[in-house]
Amino acid sequence: MKESHSFAIIGEPKYPDGFSHFAYANPAAPKGGSITLASIGTFDNFNRYALRGNPGVRTDALYDTLFTTSDDEAGSYYPLIADGRATPMTFRGWRLPSIRRPAS
Repeated sequence: MKESHSFAIIGEPKYPDGFSHFAYANPAAPKGGSITLASIGTFDNFNRYALRGNPGVRTDALYDTLFTTSDDEAGSYYPLIADGRATPMTFRGWRLPSIRRPAS
């Protein structure tokens, strides 16, 4: 098994294990405010995965994913709520992500 904090489909990941933010992100940026999004139609459910009803527009932004991509490199994935992953040495088959404690 090969354990890694990130993985890349093309080349090697740019950021090391434990990096605090992407190079293009400003951690000191002002926080707060509001956003208004417009869409055509109505919704009756904030649960994006419910079998009944119409989910609200952009409710997918309410849920974090295991890994996220970087906007300054192609094909690299970094853990968001995962700690990393374990992959068979052949890079085929299954992958085993480990979830961060606060997210579980």
